[in-house]
This record gives sequence, C-alpha cells and structure tokens, in this order.
Amino acid sequence: MFVVRISYLSILYVVAQRCCLPYAHIIREITPDGYTLYGVELQLPSLFIHDMPRSLFFWSSTVLDSTILYEDGSTAPYEDAACQALRCLQSIYSFTVVDYSYSTMVTRQQLFNRVFSVANRGAQLARMVVAMSHNGSPTDLHVLCCAERVLDDLNILMNPTRL
Repeated sequence: MFVVRISYLSILYVVAQRCCLPYAHIIREITPDGYTLYGVELQLPSLFIHDMPRSLFFWSSTVLDSTILYEDGSTAPYEDAACQALRCLQSIYSFTVVDYSYSTMVTRQQLFNRVFSVANRGAQLARMVVAMSHNGSPTDLHVLCCAERVLDDLNILMNPTRL
C-alpha cells in the first residue's frame, strides 16, 4: 500500500489564478530567536475603483526549525498555510475542489453496476426465449437467434479463455 499526497500549495495556485487574484505567493520570516515561519500571502482584488487591495496572511500553525530538510524541495512547511488560505478563499468564492480520480472511480463503478443490471435482465429474457423454444412454444426465429447471441456473448464474458 502507498500514500499519495496532494499539495495544497499547487491547488492554491490554480484557485488563485481562477479567482483572478492579483498576488498569491509563499513567504518566509525569521523570528528574532532564530525560528523560521512559513506562510502564504494573498491579495484580494479591489471591490471598487479607488479601493485599496486587501492582503491576507496565513501562517503555518507550527513553528518549524530552519535546519530541518524537506524531501520535496522545502514546500512541506507551506502546506498548512496553503490549506488555511484555501479554506478562506472557499468561504469567499464558494468553489469546490474535486478529486477526479475518485470521482471517475465512483462514476465507473456506478456505470458497471448499471451495465451489469441491464446485462443480467437481458440474459434472463434470453434464457426465457430459448427455454420457450425448447418447450415447443412458437417463437420468432429472429428473436430466438438474438437471444442465443446474447447468451453466447455472456458466456464469452464469463469465460474469457474462450476468446
């Protein structure tokens, strides 16, 4: 099993672009006692012509030592601040971030369930038509051939070695 990490920072940059934010960057400050603070600065667009743009700052909730090395190019300390910024922007712009891989997986599963249900009903109908023809009931030859083809196709699907 493995874990896939999604970067809030990369999502934030996409959202900032879609929301037409004039400024969205990561920032770093060093405190007087030597700790490094990591954050995100966003500038919201002006609402009125002569209005001053508002800047919002989001800081990582943990103070991280500047001597710690991060595997992914030192973006890990910014992830907490980016998550906070995304939540704030979400409350302002009412957007939704969709995980397409999960969404696609759910859609495919629903589609497979429906296809299986239709195939199952078709198989039951085909079996009834074939059984009626074997019992001597009058059956149209074309309907009987279609029913037998459905059953043959289902047998091939159930036994892929027969392909």
